[in-house]
Amino acid sequence: MDFLGLGMGEIILIIIVALIIFGPSKIPEMARQAGKLMRTLKQTSSELTTQIQKELEEEEKAHLASSITASQKPTQPAPPQPPPLEVPKTGAAKQAGPAGGETLTTK
Repeated sequence: MDFLGLGMGEIILIIIVALIIFGPSKIPEMARQAGKLMRTLKQTSSELTTQIQKELEEEEKAHLASSITASQKPTQPAPPQPPPLEVPKTGAAKQAGPAGGETLTTK
């Protein structure tokens, strides 16, 4: 038997030393107090775990609700694009070029 890295002989030695130091009348009282302490720690741990789980579930529900409402919102239509500019052909650009002697050419 291995309890907290202690063998059976070591556990018996600790019990004998405790009996010598505290006496046989104090040992049951100390065991009851240790049991109460362990029960209190276990309850506190359980309550803390429950509270954390509830908060995580609420956070997950809020996140899920926000993502659902975001996906249900109608998307904004794209703003209208201006019609594409027509580029005249090279010959037509020379004929209808801007004033001032410049000519518009395309590659």
